[in-house]
Amino acid sequence: MLQFVKDSIREFKHVVWPTRKETQKYFSLVLTLLTFFAIYLFLVSNIFSEIVFTLKNTFGNATPAGSSSSLTDEEIDALFSNEATLEQIEDTSTGSVEQSVSGTGGQ
Repeated sequence: MLQFVKDSIREFKHVVWPTRKETQKYFSLVLTLLTFFAIYLFLVSNIFSEIVFTLKNTFGNATPAGSSSSLTDEEIDALFSNEATLEQIEDTSTGSVEQSVSGTGGQ
C-alpha cells in the first residue's frame, strides 16, 4: 500500500499541468458551449411544443364525445394519493363509459 502511494506521488510529478491562461481559455470555451447548447435546447423545445399544440388545436381533441371525466377535484386528489381506485363501467347498449371512484377509507 505504501509503495502505491509513493508511485502515485512520483506520477503526479510527471503531470504537465495547464497554465492559468490555458485554464481560463478552456473554462471560457466550456462555458460558451454550455450556454450555446442551453439556448439551442430551449429554442428547439419551445418550437416543438408550439408545433404539438398547434396540431392539437388544429385536429381537436381525439377523445370520443361523452367520455369527458366527471370526477371532482377531491376524487382526483384521492386517486393520486392512492386512497381510492377508479372504476370504469361501460354501458354496452349506449357505448358510454361511466367512471366512479371507490375509496378505501382513511379520510
